[in-house]
Amino acid sequence: LCDFSDDCGDSTDEYNCEKYVDMCNFENNLEPICSWSHDEDADFKWSRIRGDQVNNLDWYDDFWQFYGPDRDHTLGTSKGHFLFLETSAPRKPNDTARVVSPVFNPTTSGDCQFRFWYHMYGYDVASLNVYTRTSVGGPLTLVWNQNGQRGDEWLRTKIVLKVQQPFQVLIEGVRGAGYEGDIGVDDTSFTPGCQLLPTATLPPVIDVTVTSPYCNATFSHCLQNTRQCLPVEQFCNFNIECTDQTDELSCPSTCTFEQKSLCSWKNDRKQTLSWDFG
Repeated sequence: LCDFSDDCGDSTDEYNCEKYVDMCNFENNLEPICSWSHDEDADFKWSRIRGDQVNNLDWYDDFWQFYGPDRDHTLGTSKGHFLFLETSAPRKPNDTARVVSPVFNPTTSGDCQFRFWYHMYGYDVASLNVYTRTSVGGPLTLVWNQNGQRGDEWLRTKIVLKVQQPFQVLIEGVRGAGYEGDIGVDDTSFTPGCQLLPTATLPPVIDVTVTSPYCNATFSHCLQNTRQCLPVEQFCNFNIECTDQTDELSCPSTCTFEQKSLCSWKNDRKQTLSWDFG
């Protein structure tokens, strides 16, 4: 329901969508990316573009090869708009672009779902990731991931969001090894179980390496128990050493591989063997 797809055949599943939160088809020129905003800490920005503005034709193996989306999902035409990850120069392998949602209330019931459509088609397509975060500049929690090309079609996904603090959702595109790695995102929406906090902002990340009069130059203190000092290298190492457990609280982007995801890592296609999950 209310996911920009006519599943009933008469469009009635797209009526009465007022309770669905922050629906965006990227067709409004006055609000090109709706309530999403660009993450200034990423390497570059997503573009809002039409299908007929994509330069996605290349001569490959003695024939013309298309890559990337040449149409949107909402209208299904080359005149429709969508978010676009442009992977041509000056972009470099593993460069990232991210958009950030408004702030949502904590949700643990499973009623809050994020839905969107994505297009990943091209020899060099890398990764599309969705994260949540509870602080600005803090760790990103991976909640969904897709790697590699998926064919010349728009695909739907839904993600159940369970976060115990006010949070934001981030959509991240990762540039692959070459320029044939364009990615499209369209028709984003949140179910009624997601509650917006339209004027709220998230707190900044807490610096876990603040010096303390109780610690020497190569040590830092725990956040709450400031008299407990640890070597700097013991912060954010996946082991809890602080008695208040704050040494693992605010870390950069990490990957535990627990969701059978490579996160932003990818196998080198030039090698004969690939890493797999154990």
